[in-house]
Amino acid sequence: MVNGIFEEKNILREEDNVEIMSCYRIGNVKAGSKKPRPIMLKFMSSYHRNIVFYNKKNLKGSKLTVSEDLTNTRYKLLLKTKDKIGKDNVWSQDGNIHIKYNGQKYVIKTEMELEEFIGRQDM
Repeated sequence: MVNGIFEEKNILREEDNVEIMSCYRIGNVKAGSKKPRPIMLKFMSSYHRNIVFYNKKNLKGSKLTVSEDLTNTRYKLLLKTKDKIGKDNVWSQDGNIHIKYNGQKYVIKTEMELEEFIGRQDM
């Protein structure tokens, strides 16, 4: 099912042959909610995971998203960075927070690094 959705949304091609180790829904069903619960995927290899993450840009304009399962600390840092920099220029990859600013890419690992980055820029 998941591979079919990925193929339909141009995340995968049939020849990519991405192998998924496990797939399950997370969280509790909320009474009265029509929104489906998120799906957690574990890929057989980082190669397979990277194929999906590289092509997730093809989901723009759809109701689907692909994101990393970050620690609570990193997730809060990601949200704060998106708030300060703008959501279109911030993403996570391999647990790190990435920023694209004035054509350059930066990696942020701590709140202190974010504050230093903001202090160095004319924002």
